[in-house]
Amino acid sequence: MKCLLVLCSLLFSLSSFATDMDTPYDQMRDLNIDLESIMCTLSWAAIYKPVIQKLPGSDKLKHCTLSCMLAKSCNEETTFLLGILKELSDMMGHGTPEYEDILANIKGIQISRDLDTQLMCYPTCKQSF
Repeated sequence: MKCLLVLCSLLFSLSSFATDMDTPYDQMRDLNIDLESIMCTLSWAAIYKPVIQKLPGSDKLKHCTLSCMLAKSCNEETTFLLGILKELSDMMGHGTPEYEDILANIKGIQISRDLDTQLMCYPTCKQSF
């Protein structure tokens, strides 16, 4: 989680991607990403992750479930971003990076669109994984 916070703060400090007079903040706003959404996603991830890790099922099922719950609670874009940052963190030696984890995250975000509550994320993801 600490590494993810560092990576998120790095996003705010990168100005090399700015075009014309756009700042990184402008670009993130255009992507529907703001500090409130990032903090929401990180906060709920810290709450949901320990619970989801205890559930039976595959790693992909847990990725799907967490992404679904975060997308329902906060924002699809920041949920996707957190999943990407997690895999980047894994690439830096904090875990095992897997492309399939990103696909499971995307599936969870897609599933969240059809659900009324986060409580349905696990059983719905379980049908796919």
